[in-house]
Amino acid sequence: MRNVFTAAVLACAMVWPMTNLHAEELTIERLFDAPALAGKTPQNLKVSPDGKRVTFLRGKDTDQFQLDLWEYDIASKQTRLLVDSKVLMPDDEQLSDAEKARRERARTASLKGIIDYGFSPDGVKLLFPLNGELFLYDLAADETQQASRVRKLTSKELGFATDARVSPKGGYVSFVRNQNLWAIELATDRSIQLTRDGGGLISNGVAEFIAQEEMGRFEGHWWSPDDSMIAFARVDESPVPVQRRFEINAEDTTVVEQRYPAAGQPNATVTLGVIRMSDTAAAAVADTGAGAALLPAAAKVRWVDLGSDADVYLARADEMTSRMQADFERASAANPQLQQQLAAPMREGTEMARQAVKLARDQIVSAEPLNYPGPEYFAFYTRTIDALVGVNDLAMAHLAAILDERVSTDRRELVMMLTAMLLMIGVGATVGTFAARSITRQLGGEPGEVVQVVEAIARGDLSSRIAVRPGAEHSIVGAMAQMQASLADTVGQVRSASDSIATGSAQIATGNQDLSQRTEEQAANLEQTAASMEQLTATVRNTADTARQATPLAGSASSVAARGGEVVGQVVATMDEITESSRRIAD
Repeated sequence: MRNVFTAAVLACAMVWPMTNLHAEELTIERLFDAPALAGKTPQNLKVSPDGKRVTFLRGKDTDQFQLDLWEYDIASKQTRLLVDSKVLMPDDEQLSDAEKARRERARTASLKGIIDYGFSPDGVKLLFPLNGELFLYDLAADETQQASRVRKLTSKELGFATDARVSPKGGYVSFVRNQNLWAIELATDRSIQLTRDGGGLISNGVAEFIAQEEMGRFEGHWWSPDDSMIAFARVDESPVPVQRRFEINAEDTTVVEQRYPAAGQPNATVTLGVIRMSDTAAAAVADTGAGAALLPAAAKVRWVDLGSDADVYLARADEMTSRMQADFERASAANPQLQQQLAAPMREGTEMARQAVKLARDQIVSAEPLNYPGPEYFAFYTRTIDALVGVNDLAMAHLAAILDERVSTDRRELVMMLTAMLLMIGVGATVGTFAARSITRQLGGEPGEVVQVVEAIARGDLSSRIAVRPGAEHSIVGAMAQMQASLADTVGQVRSASDSIATGSAQIATGNQDLSQRTEEQAANLEQTAASMEQLTATVRNTADTARQATPLAGSASSVAARGGEVVGQVVATMDEITESSRRIAD
């Protein structure tokens, strides 16, 4: 009954809201209005380097294009808002032309708020731009102090900051401001302007139009794995012709002049520079003798020779030897044996690779004239290649040994598991057999037979005979046979006692009938007595009324008697006077 009632309540709860639903007209404006018909879709999902959380961007309920930063905690399985873009930056966004163009090429021009972010290498900080300023969110800070978790790194008054990223070791944040490359040392908050010639047709640290539009590369600067160096692209758009582009809006059409490398026309000139962070110098005050002078920050740039043809595409930039060393260190951290076996060959191969690159740069690329012996050049490069191939062969051999050992270990574990399972099955079967026999002995028969006996007793059938096997007198069946006999004897005694109780009950009923008759007679007498008492009560009431009426009459009689006494006294006095007068007359 309770389940039926619950189902009825749920049905009513489901049907009742449907009675209030009505069809809403789906217009073109509603298709693109907030909230989105498909719901809020997470964007730019990232797993933190420490594997503890998944972060993503999601639009607001009231504005699907205003993105906020969220996280999903893997341990607690909870989703929470990290940064509300409107709370952090209530004013409307004011984007630079370069940022608008970059978002157009990234297909994010319709979005606002936080549209990009990145993790620090340790996974405890998040770097994100908002309205031209950079913020660093500390995931390890106290949750009750929300203000201390968000650290503002740049000011928009100094220029619009874009293309920000955290260095691999977490020591710096690099970004582009006013077409120049900057870095912030997080430990000291020291800002370093790495380039100074940006402006107009020159930009540093950003990807050129072709790289963004055609190659999908939006990075314009790259860190070395150990934070010691930063490489950047310098883009000169002066060779690119100016084209007219039409932007067709809902209200009007705008003609925009833009440097665009059409097919067959010159591209932007791209060069690659490298800055060693130890060569940078912060701004300082110097004494020139005539007074104090401000020495600007300086950074020495080493330009990479990309060849004689300046019309090249820079697909990506990376430091080969440092990256190889970083990969080796990562692998060694996971397997200490690899460090022991490959450390020396790795150092030798890395050093030979550096010498080979230096030899090619100094004696081949930059040499004027070219007079380095060819056989020596090819011999050195052959030895270098052999050394690197040897390191690779050692690594592959070690990897094969690790895999073979792991396969052997897995096989041994599998055999042990199968053996253990067989032993467990055998032990289980043996224990089951002994348990079944023990249970059968304790039951005194097969479980089915015991069930039939129990069901017969449960039905109240005590007449059936329970067969007890020899030697099973102390089993459950034997105990049930004894219980059946005891129950039968008890039931017989109960029946005999019930008959005696029935006879006594009949006698008690006869006595109760006599007592009832006598009681009725006494009740009739009591009724007569009650009637007599009622008559007596009426008589007493009449007597009392008569007495109440006689009381004033007696008072009146008393007054009359008193007046009669006075008259009699007067008569007596008159008679005495008559008597005296008569006596006198007689005399």
